[in-house]
Amino acid sequence: MDSLLHHNLTQTQWVSFITLLVIGLPVAAYILRTCLSLFNEEMPSYRRAMFIVPAVALGAYLAFDVLSYLVLLAIRDSRVIQRTPYGQSGFGFSQWIFTALPIKWAVVSFIPLIRYTLVFIVIAIAGILQVFFLTIPFRKALFIFAAQWTANLFAYFIISNVLHFSSGLMGHSSGLHIDMQTIHDKYESVVSNDKAKEAAKETNETVKTGLHAVHERADPILKEFKENLKPITDRLPESVNHFLESGGWWLVIGLLSVIFFFWARSLWYKIKRSFRKGNANKKRLLLSSEKWAAGELFEDLSKMTAPINRPGKDRVTVKGIPARIYLVIIAKAGGAGPDLSESQSEAILDYVLSGLGEVSSRDYPRVKIWEPQYSPEGFTQIFNQNIRVPEPKGTKSNWILANGAVKMGRDKIYLGIAFFADEPNLVRNIAITGDQWLDVLRIETID
Repeated sequence: MDSLLHHNLTQTQWVSFITLLVIGLPVAAYILRTCLSLFNEEMPSYRRAMFIVPAVALGAYLAFDVLSYLVLLAIRDSRVIQRTPYGQSGFGFSQWIFTALPIKWAVVSFIPLIRYTLVFIVIAIAGILQVFFLTIPFRKALFIFAAQWTANLFAYFIISNVLHFSSGLMGHSSGLHIDMQTIHDKYESVVSNDKAKEAAKETNETVKTGLHAVHERADPILKEFKENLKPITDRLPESVNHFLESGGWWLVIGLLSVIFFFWARSLWYKIKRSFRKGNANKKRLLLSSEKWAAGELFEDLSKMTAPINRPGKDRVTVKGIPARIYLVIIAKAGGAGPDLSESQSEAILDYVLSGLGEVSSRDYPRVKIWEPQYSPEGFTQIFNQNIRVPEPKGTKSNWILANGAVKMGRDKIYLGIAFFADEPNLVRNIAITGDQWLDVLRIETID
């Protein structure tokens, strides 16, 4: 009752499989960040993205395993399943986990429409995991998951074929392709009843007929395509030409089609934007971007005026150094969420540290609203670049710049504060991650 995975994966196949994961994981992390950016959501760091991708994939796979195993238990008494190893009493969930996916799909297909119901449930569970890890709305999480894994599967297909082709050039098999005959035999043992065989045979004939018709129409076009590229292909190594003639041309055409699709899509959006009448929010964002490009949002701390009021007994300290608040910068994280206003600054500061808003009200800092930012690293970089400290780097200064993200319920904003300390120091810039605001800022009573 050995599973298909244990039975077929040799040492070479394991090495190829692990190589595929090592190469594909950074690609999948990049795809996740790109999808979040397209949906105007905050992008996680690469390290966090490389953790989220396998975590969500594993959670969804385990959910499908559990649900499909429950289906197996429900139909285990049927005569068809009893004739297979999966109907025996000794076959448990630990063996089911390592059973090949086509076998699981065949089992859940015994009950009409149940497999599609399981797919919807698994996608919903994956969306919930996306919400948990990324703190995004559930509806967006579903769209992002679908777009992300569509791109992931295509990328993994390309990577696996490149690895297989590269290993062929080096004179050995990569072992990425599992013995499909074994899968077919085990699949046949599950769908051994006559009706299932007839349906499978009819489906196969339909697929073969469709593929034959496609080949008849495509072969003349492909032949002309090859003739046009013959001056180039004649100069390629024999192994490359053999790969192309063995079906590689379809991979090349597929890649070119994908590139053309994204180029046409980008061109369409550019044309669409050029004829679109922007609403008030978009006009404000455009105005903000123009000001940004013109340098009008640049802040020179040497020109800041000191607070009119004297500091009270309750003072804010930065790394234990008493200071006053001169400048507050706030920006939305991504394009979603309500607009921010300068009047919200004290409430935001109080959310970060109880009493900080009251201290700010005595200092009368300058409050600026920046356009939305899409990553903590990007906000930190832009904040440090555009807030100029008069003293050269490496020398003591009274100015301390602190910035980071603030999670307020479902909304997230970026906050940057310029403090003027009572004494010169070398702290200068503090990038705050997570909930470390309380480790940096304190309210202390100073007589």
